[in-house]
Amino acid sequence: MNDGKTKTLKPGYLIYSDQKYLINEALRRLKKNIVRQSLGELNVVEITSPNDFAQLEQTLSTVGFFDQKKVVILHEADKLKQPQIKKVFNYLDKPNPDVTLVLVALNKNNTLFEQAKKSRYFYEYKSPKKDHLSQWVIDFFKKEGKATNFEVASYLVDLIGDNLNTLSNEIKKIALYAGEKEKVEADDVFAVCSSQTHETIFDLVDALGQKNLSMSLWHLNNLFYTEKEEKIFYMIIRQFRLLLKTKGYEPKGMGLAQIAKAIKLPPFIAAKYQKQAKHFSTLKLIQAHSVLMETEITNKTTPTPLKTALELAIVKILSSEEQYVS
Repeated sequence: MNDGKTKTLKPGYLIYSDQKYLINEALRRLKKNIVRQSLGELNVVEITSPNDFAQLEQTLSTVGFFDQKKVVILHEADKLKQPQIKKVFNYLDKPNPDVTLVLVALNKNNTLFEQAKKSRYFYEYKSPKKDHLSQWVIDFFKKEGKATNFEVASYLVDLIGDNLNTLSNEIKKIALYAGEKEKVEADDVFAVCSSQTHETIFDLVDALGQKNLSMSLWHLNNLFYTEKEEKIFYMIIRQFRLLLKTKGYEPKGMGLAQIAKAIKLPPFIAAKYQKQAKHFSTLKLIQAHSVLMETEITNKTTPTPLKTALELAIVKILSSEEQYVS
């Protein structure tokens, strides 16, 4: 789409991304470009889904109010059925010159995508890769007039995840919370974004460290009320990975600041991992991590529900007698 620099507008665009934020940004740039090209106000018609396909057909055949350029946006275009896809591209062969049709897809539709690529109407916006996400956060803070560092950005990603809509909203809130401060610190992120979910993960692992099965399962089931099972599983695995890393740095004589830098977390958060790691031996942490990896394989290869698999994993982690450092 050339981000607003297109010299000649196309009659149609298919915008695809698995991130709603990137789709909204692409739509914003496209609308800006159309206003620039048409030298007037826009008449935007948004259709929520292909269930209103009759409305789409009718809208495409009419001009905008007062001869304005009209943009017709069809959301959930990935749900278009084959006969509807055929009608859409038949229309684009002889389009209404006053209308720009924008198909928006958050999921893949091979038939639709192949046709759009063939007609050169296809535009995909990919999420930043995991190792680039922290830089994306730093850049977004800069847009909000705030500086921060990679450590703080990584901490925010760990807390919030990779959903760009959620991240952008949280960054705006943090920037407001920081007030006149030029640089956002980990304390600011913690104050705005620290969730009960992350505290419950710590509570769950603490209960494991105390060999308390009933309390471990109680904390796990509390998590099921607030988060998706897949996210809970990821967070538990991440917790044990960080504990294992933290434990591994201790014999090397590394201090808290060095450990925090190595695991890419603020010192006051790294201190919590350092404290919790003392309840486990290295062997026990390796065993727990292995159980979780086996659980991941089981989840992918058997019909066992992930909730059940996680409960069984908790039991297996506690089944080994070797738990505390002697």
